[in-house]
Amino acid sequence: MRLLHELPAILVEKPVKTLIIADIHFGFEAELAERGIRVPSQAWKLRDQLIKIVERAEARRIIFLGDLKHMVPLSSWIEWREMPMVLEELKDLGVELMLIPGNHDGDIDKILGDLVKYADSKGMLLEAEKKLYLLHGHTRPTPQVLESDIIVIGHLHPVVSLRTDLGLIVRRRVWLYMRGDKR
Repeated sequence: MRLLHELPAILVEKPVKTLIIADIHFGFEAELAERGIRVPSQAWKLRDQLIKIVERAEARRIIFLGDLKHMVPLSSWIEWREMPMVLEELKDLGVELMLIPGNHDGDIDKILGDLVKYADSKGMLLEAEKKLYLLHGHTRPTPQVLESDIIVIGHLHPVVSLRTDLGLIVRRRVWLYMRGDKR
């Protein structure tokens, strides 16, 4: 298992090469537009990033850790039109798609149908190099979480803010890693 940096993702090698990706938030541009900020759809840029990382990692499966879409409670045209097109392109590459629904993914099955396999929103245990418990993080996990060696959670969007020599603040997404015990 290793962290990738092109897109915040984890690559699990066994039993099948799997990318674990959280918080894509397709359609966030629609919320910005509602606030008067016009940003073109980022779906195609995201598609290119996903295809690049799938090809580079030779992944056969992607597990999305929730918040594949952004708008709540309704869905934007980007989520209805472009998100399924991007996911269809990934499937055409032979990639199996699975979603552990997050708090932004209400009614996503109406948009995606059988394009993805749906796991329980409370998470799932993945038998890989180590036992991974995967969840979005907005619900209480199942007792299976205690069987895991590593817990992988999305939902939090951790960032670090850095000040440059010019006084500009740059924000970068980061991984949080914490040791714990099961007590």
